Amino acid sequence: MSVKTKEKIYNGIILLCVSICILLIGTVAIEELFGGGPVQLHTPPEVGNVSDQANTSTTGEIFIDENTIENELAKYIDDDFPLKNITVDIMKSGEVTIGAEASKAKLTDYLENAGVKINGQGGLFALLLPKKIDVSFTALFAKDEESGMLTLSPQSISAGKLEIDMTSMPENFFCEISEGINKLIIASEYYFTDIEFRDGGILLIP
Repeated sequence: MSVKTKEKIYNGIILLCVSICILLIGTVAIEELFGGGPVQLHTPPEVGNVSDQANTSTTGEIFIDENTIENELAKYIDDDFPLKNITVDIMKSGEVTIGAEASKAKLTDYLENAGVKINGQGGLFALLLPKKIDVSFTALFAKDEESGMLTLSPQSISAGKLEIDMTSMPENFFCEISEGINKLIIASEYYFTDIEFRDGGILLIP
């Protein structure tokens, strides 16, 4: 084989390689310009807020803040429950201070229907109350290991300036609050295996 023939063969191979490279580069360029787009990088899930992401599944931690609880809780509490405009102040320790408004008539009716006798000391208690009452109580949140949901252990309660004997209050009075928050958590439709408390809210952990 002559030298000129070898040169022609080599030049042909080089031309073929260059043509293939140009074709591949051109294909990538066309995809970028007409719909290919950049490759999306995976980013870790961010801590979300139930009020902003309701009914959206996620694998990230979800923080339910106090404002969300206050705005949504009324939907999950019985209409005949006497406490209205409920506020919550949650601490990392699980301690919570709950404030609310109630009318004397609805509060005393609720207690009587729950089996609390509004007589004797209770009658004096009812007489001392104004028509509109500011109710406040402190409690401790905990997670029930069997159900995985919240429980509420009341520590003290007052109506206006009067301290109320804890033993005189029906148990379901406080359960109404914890059950309402549990219903709110369930309604958010987030998968979680653990609950922790933070200053200002509740953290759901997948």
